[in-house]
Order: sequence, then structure tokens, then C-alpha cells
Amino acid sequence: SYNVTENSKNIIVTLPKFDIEANTKSQNNWQASVVFKDKELNLALLQIETTGLDLCETLPYTIEMEEISIGEKVFTLGYPLVASMGLHPKLAVGAISSINGYKNTTSTYQTSVQVYAGNSGSPLFDYNGSLVGILKNKHAVASKASYALKSVSILEFLRKSNLFEESELPTSSPLKGQPLTEQIKQLQPFVFYLSLI
Repeated sequence: SYNVTENSKNIIVTLPKFDIEANTKSQNNWQASVVFKDKELNLALLQIETTGLDLCETLPYTIEMEEISIGEKVFTLGYPLVASMGLHPKLAVGAISSINGYKNTTSTYQTSVQVYAGNSGSPLFDYNGSLVGILKNKHAVASKASYALKSVSILEFLRKSNLFEESELPTSSPLKGQPLTEQIKQLQPFVFYLSLI
């Protein structure tokens, strides 16, 4: 999210790794910088500057090219309230509750996904292996109302950046038809935590 990075001089991208069976955890950190931003959409595109990040995989998800409907089930993975909840990705589930966001904004959805401080910028996925949005904020009064920037706006942001070819994006997802537990397992290596100084 743009507002998270705008005043930061030092951005560290972290990928926590947990092996539940071996009861071990490790952490990889990389320096990053903002290479493109849009204040109105509240998005920032980061580039990892240090070497050593090699996922050796293609993205397991697609970016949804069209708006989705009210009632579509969605979920997010993120790192809210790490001081008390810990540095391990947290799952929150819900549904699209309105095709328009706060004050009828057409670039965002309203969702029933419960979000906390630190969820800003977290990906919002549907159950077919598609990124359908990026969480922005929650309603100040309605505790179960949150807002996510639509994937169509994310795609437009990426096109404006001129930093990639759209043909590079995956057109199909191995997550489709998989149980949620398996989807989460495959998505975790692609969900990062930002440390800002």
C-alpha cells in the first residue's frame, strides 16, 4: 500500500518460513525500493534490490480480469498485529458483500473479511486461484466491513507502470479445485511481510 511506504527510507521484504513437522522456523530478508506508485489507488510497486531471492516457481495464482459478484467467497493471508499475533501468515475468510466500496467507490469492493492493523496491502483471493483484490482498510464503525481494491484496478496500475509484459502473467492456476488448506500451502511462499524504517 502506498500509505505504508510513502515515508519509509528503508523497506525490508521478509519471507518467514515455517516447517511445522520439523518445528523449525527461518526468515529471509531483502532490501526493496518503490519503483512505481499511485497515491489515489493507494498502491506501490516494490522491487527487491538485493540478490538471493529465487522462488524457482511461477505464480500459483492468476489476476482476475473482470469484476466478481456479490456473494463470492474470498480469503486473505497477511501479517496483522505481528507484535502480539506473531510473524506467521494469518487467514481471514469472508465474501464480497458489495460491488462498490466506501461511499460507493467503484474501484473497491466491500467485503466481510475481518481485518486488523497490518492487513493493509494483503492479497484477497477467491477460491478459484485468482487474486481479486488488495485489502485497503476497514470501516471505522461497522466492524465487519472491510474494503479491497479491485483486481481490474490493480491490472490498470500494473499496465501504467510499464515494468512488465501482461503476457508474463499466469493465465491458469493450479489452485482451482484444491481445498483451502492446499491453496494456502501453495500461496504462503508468495505472501511477504514488510518492515519499514
